[in-house]
Amino acid sequence: MDLVLWNSAKPQLAIAVECKRVKVTTVDGSYDNVNKLNDVAEGVWQANRLYKTFPFFQTYLMVMTAVDASLQEEANLPCRGASATRSPDYGETRTLPRIIYFPEHDALDRNIGIIFVEFVQSSGVSFADCGSLGVCVHRTAQPREQLGDVTNRLLTLIR
Repeated sequence: MDLVLWNSAKPQLAIAVECKRVKVTTVDGSYDNVNKLNDVAEGVWQANRLYKTFPFFQTYLMVMTAVDASLQEEANLPCRGASATRSPDYGETRTLPRIIYFPEHDALDRNIGIIFVEFVQSSGVSFADCGSLGVCVHRTAQPREQLGDVTNRLLTLIR
């Protein structure tokens, strides 16, 4: 588990998040270099185990994509990011669908939500000076009753 979110007034509605990072670098107008995508498969198994072991109110898998889009000169700065037109292998599959339908996608428990976060460095200057952030809840996690033991552990952290 990488992240726990909760409202201190409602600790029984806590959200657990397993995070995995993917790196995308634009090489040219047709090709992206995609790294660490296979690590998301490990995140699927970790999120499934988290869901079964610690019954939080909701559980999510978050796929965080860091995109170096400084060479995407065909698009305006705000429109740069993971590509629906370039390919990570010069083949038919495009970068964006490859990320959305990450390895082991179908093995993720249907009750676990999916969040995509994209950090885009859209030019050669620092991300802090010129970049963008996008967040998409691709699938909402199914709520369930959180076990009292989990809530009590959170309360000890709050105090």
